[in-house]
Amino acid sequence: MTPARPSPAPLFLLLRLPDGIICGYIQLAVPYELDKLGLLAIVATTARQTALLPDVLNVFWAPALDARGTHKRWCLGSAALGAAAIASAVLIDPRASLALYTALLFTGAVGAFTSSIVGAL
Repeated sequence: MTPARPSPAPLFLLLRLPDGIICGYIQLAVPYELDKLGLLAIVATTARQTALLPDVLNVFWAPALDARGTHKRWCLGSAALGAAAIASAVLIDPRASLALYTALLFTGAVGAFTSSIVGAL
């Protein structure tokens, strides 16, 4: 039996890219943007931490990903969900609806973190 060929390194870049983009946006751009809008630091921090909550909770839904569907379908679907949610969050005014903004960031993080979990399987 021949040993398995190692996976090419650029493949992992593609699998981790949605996670990196969304995580970077949430951790760096969101606090800066909310600060420029004049929101209190505690409000900006709460929005950021709520948006990153899926990263903490992914340990609970990661086993379910193995049980249902194919990895390719999960990876593509969750990356598309994350991209759509973050694109929507960028287009709205956080001052007008901070709850909607935070919910879109949360949904984007769910998509990105799910995509990276499936990519790691």
